[in-house]
Amino acid sequence: MWGYDNFVEALQLQKDLTQKYPGLLFDNSIQTNGSLLNEKWIDFFSENEFNIGISIDGPDDINFHKGALGSDVVLDNIRMLSEKNCHFGILSVITNKHQGRADDYYDFLVEHNIHSVGFCYCVYNLDEHSTVRNDVLTSFLKRFFIRFYEGSFRLNVREFDNVIKICLGIPTHSCTFAKRERCGNFFSIRPNGEVYFCDPYSLDVPSLGNVLKDTFEDIKSKPELLRIMIAAREGAQMRCADCEVKSLCGGGCYRSTYPDGSNAFCDTFKRLYPFIEDYVRSYRKSE
Repeated sequence: MWGYDNFVEALQLQKDLTQKYPGLLFDNSIQTNGSLLNEKWIDFFSENEFNIGISIDGPDDINFHKGALGSDVVLDNIRMLSEKNCHFGILSVITNKHQGRADDYYDFLVEHNIHSVGFCYCVYNLDEHSTVRNDVLTSFLKRFFIRFYEGSFRLNVREFDNVIKICLGIPTHSCTFAKRERCGNFFSIRPNGEVYFCDPYSLDVPSLGNVLKDTFEDIKSKPELLRIMIAAREGAQMRCADCEVKSLCGGGCYRSTYPDGSNAFCDTFKRLYPFIEDYVRSYRKSE
């Protein structure tokens, strides 16, 4: 929607900057519903090593992102991404519609040759505790993990990969598992230049500044940001101090914290992470 010429111009700007500042690196990625992709765009993204994220949540009847055209156009474009060896994956919002559908979801990935997945457990309204039910989420993720772990289909699942790494003592770069020690290092910038902490669910959250007039040094020194960082870290320390899965969980994402300080998905983490850990331990013993 931003326009092809603007993408070309942005890449040229990156090239100019890397020549001016040796050692400066850029990673380019986009998140899209996939409906406007075509061969020209896909060739461009492939040639310039873009990472493409497609928003699709499984078969049509559980696809939260389904538009007026349905999923056929998006799936055709996914096939083209695969044929042109473009690096892509999907992000899926898990809702109550996914209850009992883990096998269908896994088979959907296999059918459409999708090898990289990230799950989004979204809180739609923090004040009303409106989100996917923990029992639905837990059941879905446990069953899907079994298919993922025992299946022959090559598949990267962002959330599972991170937990497995932690179980094996391998560092993970995901901020979600970092005990909120990285809160304050990531920002969102909206088209008008407004800067926000992390990636807020709501459009009504106050901004921390604007890149058109503020430097990031100014923004990172704002008292508002410091208050958020302290609340995030102290909340994890206080709530998670006696939790049996704190070494695997890391407190969860601060964005999913309710006003009372509890994490929306604590119940899921307490049941899912030991389940994954048992699988990893069993596998290591069998080697």
